[in-house]
Amino acid sequence: MGLAIRNKRFPEISMVDIIIACYAGYILFNSFFIRPLPVTNLFLLKFLSVCLIYISIRMMTDKQQRTGSLSIAIIGTLEAVLVILQNYGWVESEHLLFNCTGSFFNPSLAGGFLACSFCISVYLLIITRICFKKICLFISGVLQINALVLTHSRAGWIAAIIGLCYLLWHTDSIVIQRSKAFIKKSLIVQCIIIGIAIIAAISAYQYKKASADGRLFIWGICLDMSKDKLITGHGTGMFREKFPNYQAAFFMQNPDSDNVDYAGNPLYPFNEYLSVLVTQGLIGVAFLILIVNSLSFHSSSKGVRQQRAFLLTWGIFACFSYPMAHYRLMILLPFLIALLPIKSRILRNHLGLWTKIIILGVIISGIYVGISGILTYSKLEKAYNKHERIAQELYNDIKYDLTLLNHYYNSIANKLPACEEFYLLKEYVELYPSSYGLCELGRRYKSRKLFSRAKECFIFAYHINPSLIVPQYELFLLYREEKNMNQMVAIGERILHQPVKQENTISIKIKTEVRKILRDHLTKNMVTK
Repeated sequence: MGLAIRNKRFPEISMVDIIIACYAGYILFNSFFIRPLPVTNLFLLKFLSVCLIYISIRMMTDKQQRTGSLSIAIIGTLEAVLVILQNYGWVESEHLLFNCTGSFFNPSLAGGFLACSFCISVYLLIITRICFKKICLFISGVLQINALVLTHSRAGWIAAIIGLCYLLWHTDSIVIQRSKAFIKKSLIVQCIIIGIAIIAAISAYQYKKASADGRLFIWGICLDMSKDKLITGHGTGMFREKFPNYQAAFFMQNPDSDNVDYAGNPLYPFNEYLSVLVTQGLIGVAFLILIVNSLSFHSSSKGVRQQRAFLLTWGIFACFSYPMAHYRLMILLPFLIALLPIKSRILRNHLGLWTKIIILGVIISGIYVGISGILTYSKLEKAYNKHERIAQELYNDIKYDLTLLNHYYNSIANKLPACEEFYLLKEYVELYPSSYGLCELGRRYKSRKLFSRAKECFIFAYHINPSLIVPQYELFLLYREEKNMNQMVAIGERILHQPVKQENTISIKIKTEVRKILRDHLTKNMVTK
């Protein structure tokens, strides 16, 4: 009994736990007082879920934690089997454009999960002494690495390679130890390794150059965003709401930029650390540095150093993707942090009672927020199914969640009176500006003969994404209706000579109609003269 109690971790609080608790408190403060929009129940539910998972893993015995690690390896194996089946066309993919996504919507996220589970499988393979388990884990690792290749996720590849190298570097294998000694002594070998790393990085960049350039462009805009609110950030979860404005400002200042083809409406910055800088400012970044420092830079056993490879893999993947946006990768983070043994930094004291009180408070809060959120979304679902006006009563709970607002607008808006639908669209665009939404709003203004407001919408839509042809076409039609022929001709010529990312029926139809209108205008002028 006494041994079981000693193995439990809830009576022991470490410095890492204290820093994480302070960071969690700052996230809540930032969400309620810095974020300009109200906090949604869904965000609170995710936040409390992460806290509960972290606390639960901390309370587990070492044996239970190993079982948890094995569970992730098993899930990764099943994910790998699903990816392989999708590759052969035996199972349908979750995405129309990508064949191998596993149970995720995006192959990149599948690659990130497989990278983490692969490192865990290799670690279990190293420490396991039972022959049958070693064979099973070896097969699991082979399946996962094969599936990881099939996802074509560069972020997953890089994360898996770095995590695996870190893990193997800290093993007791005679071959590894001799290799380490040889590398440390030989400058030539070190230079070769650095050269291979540089070549690999360049190859990864060239493999999907357009995608990489798009990320670099987004990161540049993120740095511009961070300058305006450097200390506290724009508010937790505010990237999507603020990014279009900064992208539009960039193209207004740089109309001839080569980054036009990379413009869009990204939901995430493809870098979790930049996301923290943009939304939580330098304070959030400082907390991250403190946590990493507390977990990494101290003397520890071989087992602890090996287990750090899991967290390192997740952290490298987070440099190039958005794992916090998907619940399975999101809950991996508190699991991997809590998994690390930190007994050398335990603050042994009379903190057991306070720990239990905190845990109880988090659990009660989670239950309350969870039930509240479930009831709200349940009512909303009924409103969608029955097409009742009850959905409008829930509008204030819906509009600050982009996913819910999308469903609400698509299901309810066309059943509202024209004036109410116009107001809904206007507020939607103000909360979540996008080129398509602004064009739709501009058309509504134009139908009401509010040409100046319509023009503002079309110009803003163009500056958000200059590669789109639709905003310019709407401006072209607006100038034609205003009888502003000089501007109409200028916009028309620009449309005809603008390169399009991918020609489709819409762009072809628009260019054909613009060409016809310009030809008729020219003919009319010649006849008049």
